[in-house]
Amino acid sequence: MDTEYALRIGLDWADEKHDLMVLAAEADGPVHYEIASAPESIDHWLAERRLEHPGGRFAVCLEHTRGAVCYALLKYDFVDLYPVNPSTLAKYRQAFGPSRSKNDRCDAELLLELLVTHANRLRRLRPEHPAMRKLTLLCEARRKEVDGRTRLTNRLRSLLKQYYPQAPQLCGDKLYTPMALDFLKRWETFQALRRARKATIREFYKSHHAGKRTVDSCLEALATSCSVTDDAAVMETSVVRLRILLSQIALANQAVQTIEEQIRRTYPEADPEDLFASFPRAGKALTPRLCCAFGSDRTTFASAEQFQAASGVAPVTESSGKSHWVHWRWSCSKFLRQTLVEYAQESRKRSAWAKAFYDHQKAKGKSHQTALRALAFKWARIMYRCWKNHEPYDEARYMRSLEQHGSWLAQAAKAA
Repeated sequence: MDTEYALRIGLDWADEKHDLMVLAAEADGPVHYEIASAPESIDHWLAERRLEHPGGRFAVCLEHTRGAVCYALLKYDFVDLYPVNPSTLAKYRQAFGPSRSKNDRCDAELLLELLVTHANRLRRLRPEHPAMRKLTLLCEARRKEVDGRTRLTNRLRSLLKQYYPQAPQLCGDKLYTPMALDFLKRWETFQALRRARKATIREFYKSHHAGKRTVDSCLEALATSCSVTDDAAVMETSVVRLRILLSQIALANQAVQTIEEQIRRTYPEADPEDLFASFPRAGKALTPRLCCAFGSDRTTFASAEQFQAASGVAPVTESSGKSHWVHWRWSCSKFLRQTLVEYAQESRKRSAWAKAFYDHQKAKGKSHQTALRALAFKWARIMYRCWKNHEPYDEARYMRSLEQHGSWLAQAAKAA
């Protein structure tokens, strides 16, 4: 830690109060403070300490890199934050207290001890510029909304299996699409659909731009199908639940669209070079997520290996005596790993070498997810170099590099 701090603070935050252990540069030992969790309390406490140490900088060690406390402290230009992973603090606590006893003041003391004793192992939080932070939060919010919509469509699929199993085949497997929602609103039961004229059904599909083959196959399936049940109790209850789920899915669609519009407006400001759009099949959803994965500060990751570890695509090796175990990384950003693995899946559809590499992994007996993580591991190194050098990705250039180095992947990609 290069900076000389007037105060070093271990902060254990909670919903109702915060415990702080404060060590001044000239003091013999730390002092304990307990303040309310309200923003006004934090502001007042810092103002008092600022009067005692005018011009000095404060170092604060705390858990997490987000949350109300972190956001409240980031607005002070004289405060530097040193976040610690909660699992790190838990293991540090257990190292000296095997009984697993825990209290807030003790945690504040341990955070201060980490800051004082292991300062060289802690990394100061350097916030990205506002556009990048906004884009990151929007991308994560979109993922949560999409996951919520998926849960709703799974509930809808389960409901349809009970009384209307033909619906997914007739309106499309993606039950959140406008055509699927309109279909189920118009024909809530199989009996209602059977009463409709073929011309009406054809007009419905035509209005949603469905192809002739799709229309014919749906009408053929309709002609050979029969209802599961005519029980009025089952039908009426199912229709009530159907209407509720359709309204919830429509709201989820609206939420996703709103966030996507915000992402579209924010991305050009966060990544003016439009670097990540050069990667094959990145698309409008994954391009901003890849941008957020790396950020704008080129000093964040010192090497490709560091990024691979931080993203969770690098495996972990444990060796002790004769035992040797390689497993995937548990402590990492799950959203970041998900981003790279999802991109690896998409890249197989456009990049010849990516498809050849994935097929090679599968031929070795690897599972689908293991093969994708291995491919994501390779993409992470390539992306890191492009990001570091401010250069867009060039598939032809990379293929030439593989050929020059005599890589088997170049021959496999040509044969694919």
